[in-house]
Amino acid sequence: MALQRKVYHSFSDSLLRTSKYFTKLSFKIESENEKASEEIKENNKSYVIGAVISSVAFLESTISELFWSATKNPTGITRALNEDLRNRIAIALNDFINTYKCM
Repeated sequence: MALQRKVYHSFSDSLLRTSKYFTKLSFKIESENEKASEEIKENNKSYVIGAVISSVAFLESTISELFWSATKNPTGITRALNEDLRNRIAIALNDFINTYKCM
C-alpha cells in the first residue's frame, strides 16, 4: 500500500501580500513623481491594476479556503462554527461543484 501525502497551501496570504506590495510601489511613484514620464505612468498603472486584481483574487481565495476548511478540515475560525453550520456550508459547496462541474 502506497503512502499518500496531501499538502495544503493558503494562497490568500500570498495574494494579500502581493496586493500590499503593488500598492506600496504605486504610492512611491505617486508621492515622488509630480511630472512623471510616460514609462513611469505606465508602470504605476500596472501596479494599480496588479493591486486591484490581487485584492479580488485574495477575496475569492479567502472564501474558497473558508468553504474548504469548514467542510474538509476545520481549523482556525471554522473550528468555532457549529456542526450544523459546517454541514450547511458543505451542502452549498457540493451544490456549487455539481452545478458547475468543477473540482
